[in-house]
Amino acid sequence: MARRRSDPSLETETVYFAKGSTLGQQYEAVLLDQEPYVKPQGESLELSQGQSSELRELLIDWLIPIVQRSQNYSLAFDRDFIDTYLNAVVSLLQAEEVGAKDGRVSLYNGEVFSLVNIVRKKNEHVIDSGVVTLWFQRTGYIHYLLTNWMFMKKDSDLVPRRIREWLVQEGARSLQDSVFANSLAVHVNLAGEVAPGRLFFAAARRSRRLPLYPSLLSHSAGGDLSVEDFASGDPLRFAMARELVEELGVEVNPLEIRLGLLTRNQGQRQPIAVGAFLTEKLQEKVASFSPSEETEALQLTSLEGLDEGDLHRERRWESWHPDTAVDLFGTLFALGLSSSTHNTS
Repeated sequence: MARRRSDPSLETETVYFAKGSTLGQQYEAVLLDQEPYVKPQGESLELSQGQSSELRELLIDWLIPIVQRSQNYSLAFDRDFIDTYLNAVVSLLQAEEVGAKDGRVSLYNGEVFSLVNIVRKKNEHVIDSGVVTLWFQRTGYIHYLLTNWMFMKKDSDLVPRRIREWLVQEGARSLQDSVFANSLAVHVNLAGEVAPGRLFFAAARRSRRLPLYPSLLSHSAGGDLSVEDFASGDPLRFAMARELVEELGVEVNPLEIRLGLLTRNQGQRQPIAVGAFLTEKLQEKVASFSPSEETEALQLTSLEGLDEGDLHRERRWESWHPDTAVDLFGTLFALGLSSSTHNTS
């Protein structure tokens, strides 16, 4: 299902997936480090120049009205910004070294890391080290949209409705897949805000399972919380990770995390599988969770009833809670539809 390859020039790890594999199959392959890689059959996934331009314009027109609804961005998210990013994505997908010419598409952190570096080099006057984390939270989701478009039948009439319907279908399937129980993370919307309580438990209550979230838990470490999230010195990532564990009643010390230790509420210190421990705590909390008026307002299933104009006009996604700005992207994140999002050094 998947094959890993390290690229010293990019200092990343790449995972390739068979064409047509489902989101669940892809994540399962990553989590279980499945071998061997199954070479896909059929046409190449290389995009023609016309297809690249069409897709890029489609996504730009679709994304801008949605993301502009949030007032929390410190970096402009305009057409030129998205266009530069998508150009880098298309170039990378078409490059021979990532295998696009024989039908392989990368959908893993390594490729997003390299994309961050590519776009930083092209846009150094816009993207500097102070805003890369915020930028990464947004572009990680665009990367997800684009790479998954490659798994879809390449019709000339591709429209946002089709993208949305496919994502909703994949998301519903993901929420029912227990393989994600050990791949927990915190809900992060595109503004870099964290809402581990309300949105997580509302989604978990509706599915009665633990949904997949943008990953602050490292797949490569078997589901354990990434050391870098606590010890990299990145204030945003540390804050996100800290809020998650505080929500679960776990005390966190960055040095102890680096040493593979956690401090439980009882003061015990011992090496443990961080991901497994958080899984246990989350399961306990979900089991004891009772619906409230606040969380009843979260109607995830209403996505299926949207008409075309809802993408641009409706603001009901932002009304779930007054201090949590949640838009359509937040909704999709709550459905478990994001790719892993990690910062780059």
